[in-house]
Amino acid sequence: MKFRINILLILVMVLSDFLSAKSSEIVNIVNIQSNSINVEITDKIKQYGDIIVVVRAKEQTNIKPMNNKKYTISDKFLSDDSTGTTGNGNYILYKTDADRKIQYTNLSPDKYYNLDIYQKVKSDYILHSEVSFTSLAEKPVRQTQKIMWSDQSSSSFRLYANGGSGEKSLIVISKSLNDFVPVSGIGYKSNPEFGKGMEVADGVFAVLSYNDTSKSVLVTGLEPGIEYFVKSFDFNGKDKSCNYHTEVIPLRNGGKISTLFEVPKLTSVKISGEKNISVEWIPIKGAKSYEIEVAFDSKFTSLDEMYGSIDVGVLSSYILEDLSKNTEYFVRVRATGESGASDYSNVLSIKL
Repeated sequence: MKFRINILLILVMVLSDFLSAKSSEIVNIVNIQSNSINVEITDKIKQYGDIIVVVRAKEQTNIKPMNNKKYTISDKFLSDDSTGTTGNGNYILYKTDADRKIQYTNLSPDKYYNLDIYQKVKSDYILHSEVSFTSLAEKPVRQTQKIMWSDQSSSSFRLYANGGSGEKSLIVISKSLNDFVPVSGIGYKSNPEFGKGMEVADGVFAVLSYNDTSKSVLVTGLEPGIEYFVKSFDFNGKDKSCNYHTEVIPLRNGGKISTLFEVPKLTSVKISGEKNISVEWIPIKGAKSYEIEVAFDSKFTSLDEMYGSIDVGVLSSYILEDLSKNTEYFVRVRATGESGASDYSNVLSIKL
């Protein structure tokens, strides 16, 4: 008994593979829109004799053609012509010797459909294969009008896609300028951690997409002091029905956003000679230079006239010379670069 069940399972699997594998031999869907498809019947059809192709909504029960009944081709889905259907909800898209390049219209947006391919064998029609497809959702009328951001840190920032008319937004991020434009019919899987979502182009990652319920995202996993390139595309639909507004509008649905520098840590301030102070800190990634600020009070309202705030370049230590004896000095440091400046470090003080 167990042997027979296993054989039956194998036969079911083989039949299933046959139905799906053979579908492209006869029918090729070359263009899917929100209310229409373009279908090409291939030259392989000559091998199969009498063929009828039926289109139906996925949830509709398939009804095979009847032998000896004269059918016509329905010019659109939900056609009123009773001869263009094999039964309730099953409309004939093609039959043997008709035009093999077909545009079929009047479909509903964001809906699952089936093409059932029937072959006449002796005096009966049998299901040869099936092709499933999903119509696109309606395309948004208005693209994202403005990308905004907040909560910048050294490793994250929050993005907002504002002003578009789509139900959702696709947001992608890269470290360099890119020319990525999404393709409708593809659901790009996203992850808010940079580098973990779908790589939609070389170095370009999706951080917000159809599986998200908001048009904002906190992007994490970023590097400090780095400029990132961001693009947003409004869309409707989900997964295979995603229909994107693909126009790229400069300074609207694209832009550059930088992460902040990490705050450097001041490690020591010590006397180095009669009137000198040695200052040391831990360098941080991405810094192009460092600024040291020297004051006579912990709030830095009274800066030293000679030093005050000075740029010392890409160093990790510096000696302040010719200072006044019997004076207490307060010192702090910050990093600077292309993306701006970090917050100031911790404050250390010393008295000469």
